[in-house]
Amino acid sequence: MILVLGGTSEGRDLAAQLQERGHRTLLTTVSGYGGDLAKQSGVSEVRVGRLDGDRLEELIGTGEVTAVVDATHPHAAQISRLAMGTCRDLGVDYYRFERPASPLPDNPLIHVTGSYREAAKCASGLGSVIFLTIGSRHLAEFMQEPALVGKRVIARILPEPEALSICLAQGLTPDNIIAARGPFSEEMNRAWFREYQVGVMVTKDSGGAGGVDSKIAAALPLGIRVVVVGRPGVGYGSRVFSDPLLLVETLTGREKR
Repeated sequence: MILVLGGTSEGRDLAAQLQERGHRTLLTTVSGYGGDLAKQSGVSEVRVGRLDGDRLEELIGTGEVTAVVDATHPHAAQISRLAMGTCRDLGVDYYRFERPASPLPDNPLIHVTGSYREAAKCASGLGSVIFLTIGSRHLAEFMQEPALVGKRVIARILPEPEALSICLAQGLTPDNIIAARGPFSEEMNRAWFREYQVGVMVTKDSGGAGGVDSKIAAALPLGIRVVVVGRPGVGYGSRVFSDPLLLVETLTGREKR
């Protein structure tokens, strides 16, 4: 069985393609919503829920898993490091699907940072209305940044109960929360930016599939400053793929040996 650590559209697609090739495939997702999307994509076996070290070791150590495909989000460094370590300890092959990064335009309005905390500090000095497109998991770094006190912070999140609860717990009011599933078109992003009179837009480097290109394309003509949280430095080893078809072919050839 091939275990696909999902949470991204590419993870769902990879699991479906591997399944079509005749491989027994198990896809993991964090949320029930992600699980529903996976089943809609035709994936038969889906496991929903967060994986800590013990759960991951239990899952990989069953003896059924012959390979692990890490197709988690580029910023999900913790689970990637966990998966690599577990695979190494248990002698199971690890493969990484890495979503290609988006090339950033050479523009003085764009500021690249190395962490969410650094991004919060940077955004605080660039405008009074900050539009976050980073999800809810790192919202605390912004809401607890002293320099952002008195400024309006708007969070665009997935329409999931957990994400909404995090926003409310961090003090965001409903008029500063947008619950919608992306990626969004350039036109839709521009409409939101105008509606909220955004001065700063914060995104993470999640690649074209994460909608980074359309967000930046919408922001720059409006003079909106863009703060980008760069990808964490994770050494994935030698089995790293950015072409899903090549990864499927490689795994298919491996399983036939």
